[in-house]
Amino acid sequence: MSKSFDEKQKRLLKLLQGDIPLSATPFVDLAKELAMDTEEVLALLKNWQKEGIVKRLGVLLRHQKSGFILNAMVVWELPSELLSEAGKLLARQREVSHCYERVPSFENRFNLFSMLHLKEMTSIEELVSLLAPKIGALDYRIFKSVRELKKTSREYF
Repeated sequence: MSKSFDEKQKRLLKLLQGDIPLSATPFVDLAKELAMDTEEVLALLKNWQKEGIVKRLGVLLRHQKSGFILNAMVVWELPSELLSEAGKLLARQREVSHCYERVPSFENRFNLFSMLHLKEMTSIEELVSLLAPKIGALDYRIFKSVRELKKTSREYF
């Protein structure tokens, strides 16, 4: 059975498919644009999430437009008991936009992934070699970004 949406709901979904307002209160801003109460917008999103209509809201970082000149995915091999603390330590680094446990691990070894972004021409290798012993990494690999690929959201309406 397919779900039907009223016009206001379709407008909200359409707005969520694009760029949401870059502000401290994006849902307040969306609600104002739709002439809705913020609570109504949040209730709809919670309902849709419960129903499996909206699984998650994500953020895409456009590296080059943000002023970052060096970007790399670093995959780390860590003992499983160190994963949580290592992830927290990496997440506190200003150069790390995100990190996550990879299940299943990459090449049956690399179980923690992180994305590093630098605005200055410093060495990613130097930064990674300083971080590795702090997080207890057994091994790591660095995959530098050579170009930014087109990023798009799914469009339903």
